[in-house]
Amino acid sequence: MTKTHGSYGFFTAVNGNGDFYFDDISFYIELEPGQWKQLYLRNTSFEAHAAGLFDGFYVSKRKSSTLTTKPSESVFKTGHQSLYVSSRNQQPASLLTTSH
Repeated sequence: MTKTHGSYGFFTAVNGNGDFYFDDISFYIELEPGQWKQLYLRNTSFEAHAAGLFDGFYVSKRKSSTLTTKPSESVFKTGHQSLYVSSRNQQPASLLTTSH
């Protein structure tokens, strides 16, 4: 990684049905074999709010009756809230394939 990189992105998804909580996120890159560096991410505990759901994070605006994304104050690791994702009536994607 060079200092010319202005931003980094990562993607996370849930697979299947259930309640999922995200909080206190860390992001590391390997500079060379065995040498890791933690990158700064703002609002890793999902405490700050912006015009969207959480300051510093993009959450899809696509609406779904089977998926809910919102702040949660009932389960958290750091601060007072986390990112809550609820998925219902989904058909989980299988990572296993079979050949016939």
